[in-house]
Amino acid sequence: IYRRLMLAGDIEIMDGLEEEIADRYGALPEAIDKLTFVLRIKILCRKLHFSKVVLRNDVVYLDIEPTTPISSAKMMALLDRKLKLLSEYRLTVSIDKKGWKNDMEMVKHYLEKLMETCDAKK
Repeated sequence: IYRRLMLAGDIEIMDGLEEEIADRYGALPEAIDKLTFVLRIKILCRKLHFSKVVLRNDVVYLDIEPTTPISSAKMMALLDRKLKLLSEYRLTVSIDKKGWKNDMEMVKHYLEKLMETCDAKK
């Protein structure tokens, strides 16, 4: 199952694998829950052409590849007090540090909003 999780290339596949694990073994342990969150973020980053994600203190740095399918104008419209553009190829998300799940949800939320600005949903 771990191998299938690592090879999942789509959020829908992750959903199915999580259901399968829960059906087979019961409630997901925290370690598996963390793993699936990280893998979801990784899938979104791959589709958005983000080359690196780094967490430092209370800021997540997202390095954007020049090939990103994100529309610049639409991305600019999404910027707010939490999501900021540091340079042409770097975004930041300020997190609240209210627990790993809350922090990952916030990052995932912004990645999903960015996905809506492009044709990278394939």
